[in-house]
Amino acid sequence: MTDANEKNYLADAFSARLARDFPKTVWQSQFGEGSAASRMHAATWSVVCAESPWDGRMSQAEVRIALARLAAGRAGHLDAGPCSASLAAFAAPDAALRAALALQRSTAAARLRIGVLTVRAGVAHFRFEGATVCLLVGASLDGAAALLRRAVPGTVQLCADTYDALAGVSPELDACLVMPGYDRDELTHVALTPAPARGEFRSNFASLGLA
Repeated sequence: MTDANEKNYLADAFSARLARDFPKTVWQSQFGEGSAASRMHAATWSVVCAESPWDGRMSQAEVRIALARLAAGRAGHLDAGPCSASLAAFAAPDAALRAALALQRSTAAARLRIGVLTVRAGVAHFRFEGATVCLLVGASLDGAAALLRRAVPGTVQLCADTYDALAGVSPELDACLVMPGYDRDELTHVALTPAPARGEFRSNFASLGLA
């Protein structure tokens, strides 16, 4: 896809999300006559996605607040739209992994499904209710739902591209039980189980030399 085609595609995706998820006045503020300018950054992003449990373990608002705090401290961009999962984009895969593992630790009792998806996408910044917020756009983000469906509760699931970017260079991986998944001979995903906190159940990790 050329730069011009990508720009047009992401603008259309941004327009569609605004029209679907926000009041009509917000769409008009960005695409109507005399509209304000938004900022779109197209890049390869590592996106942390976290489920919103249906069984009361944590509310969607609680998950989003926890992810927002982690994103703010790591130059991440929290998606402001209503979604079935909470999303935050990071420019660096290692920053996304650290945020995902920190989210897993801080919400350990809820045993959330958490994933990190590395894809080409757009991050659009715009004004809404007096603040600058962002939306993540692009069909590639549809992979987040599939990644979360595959995840076991309490684990962090990486797509193959995320793992390839981190393998051999991320000390955080060394502190996890790493379980790769394959389709024939092709790596499709990697499941990470972080080592338990001191004093918690440790036998699986101790037997592997990880605790």
